[in-house]
Amino acid sequence: MASNYLVPGGELGASLATQFSQINKSASVTQACAQTLILQSPMTNGLLATLPEDEALAAEHAREYQNGGGFGYASGTINTLKSVAVSIGALLGNSTAELADELDLADPSTDDYKSDLKNFRFVLDSIESVVSTDQGRQNNFTRMMNMTSDLRVLTQSIDDDYVRLETAMQEAEDQNLIGKLKQQQEDLQAQLAEINGQIAAGAVDKIPDAIAFGFEIGSLVLGGEVAGGIVGGAVSVYGFGKEVAAYNSEISETYKKQAEIGRQIVSVTTQIATDKADYATLTLLAAQIKIFQSQVAEVLALMEGFQSELKNWLSSVDLLGEFNTPETEGFFGSQVKSGERFWSRSATMLERFGTIAVNTGPDRSLLHMG
Repeated sequence: MASNYLVPGGELGASLATQFSQINKSASVTQACAQTLILQSPMTNGLLATLPEDEALAAEHAREYQNGGGFGYASGTINTLKSVAVSIGALLGNSTAELADELDLADPSTDDYKSDLKNFRFVLDSIESVVSTDQGRQNNFTRMMNMTSDLRVLTQSIDDDYVRLETAMQEAEDQNLIGKLKQQQEDLQAQLAEINGQIAAGAVDKIPDAIAFGFEIGSLVLGGEVAGGIVGGAVSVYGFGKEVAAYNSEISETYKKQAEIGRQIVSVTTQIATDKADYATLTLLAAQIKIFQSQVAEVLALMEGFQSELKNWLSSVDLLGEFNTPETEGFFGSQVKSGERFWSRSATMLERFGTIAVNTGPDRSLLHMG
C-alpha cells in the first residue's frame, strides 16, 4: 500500500487530536497561572528579605510568557499551526486535486503530462515553502522556531523562579518565623499583665478609702485595651488628691513601661498580620509556579515536537516530487485527497482551539501567512 506522502507521520499525524488538545489545555493553564503570578499583592521583606524580589521576578517572567511572540507562546503556536494547516489545505484544494487526477489518467509521454507534472511539483514546492526552515523566508514556521528558541531561554528563568519560591517556602517553614513572633507577643502580654497588676495593686495600697466607697481602681486603670494590652494614665479620684498625687508620682515610671510594652505589642501584632499575609501569598505563588513551570515545559516540548515532525515531513513531500509516473492506479489523486482531508481537519480543529483568550502585543504577524 502506498504511503500518504502529504500526511505527516509520527506523533503529529498519528495523534493529531491528542497533541492539539494538549497544547490547548496547556495554553489555558499557563495563562491562568501567569495571571495569578502577576496580580498578587506585593510581599514585604518582613518574613524573608528576598520575597519582594522573588515575587517581582516571577511576575516579570509570567508577563514575558503571556506576551511572547506578540501574543503568547502557546497561543502563538496554535495560531501558527492553524495558518500552516489552512495554507496547505488551500494548496491541495480543488485545482490541485483536478491536476492530480489528470496525471493519473494522462499519457506520461505527452507534453500535456509533462506540463501537468511540472505544475504539480510547483504545488509541492509551495507546500514546502509554508514550513520552510530557511530564516530568510520569515514565514509563520520560522517565526514559531524563533518563538521556541525564546521560550527555551525563558523556561530557564521560570525554573529559577520555581527554585527560589520553593526555597523561600521551605525556609519560612524551617525558621518558624510567625511562631516566634507569636511567642514574642505572648511574652509581651505576660509582661504587660504583670505591670498592670503592679499598677492596680499600688493604687489600692495608696488609696484604701476608695475601696470603702466601692470605687474599683483596677477597673479604672485597666479600662483601655489596645491589641491585648492597656494604655495607662494618671489616676484622678475626687476627694483623694494627696493620695492620688503621691501614687501618680511613684507609678509614673511604671506607666512608661506599660506604654512601651503596649507599643511593642501593637508592632508585633501588626508584623504577625503582615507576615501571615505574606506567607499566604508565598504559599499561593509556590503552588502556582510549580504548575506554571510544568505546563510551560509541556508547551515547549509540544512546540519542539511539532517542528520536528513537520521538518521530517518535508522529506516525504520531496519523495512525492520524485515520482515521474503514478506508482499505482489513482496514485496522485489519492495522495492529494488524503493530504487535503488531513490539513483541512487540522485547520478546523485548531480554529476551535484558537478561541482561547490571549494577550495581544504589537506584533500580530503570526495571524497572517508570511
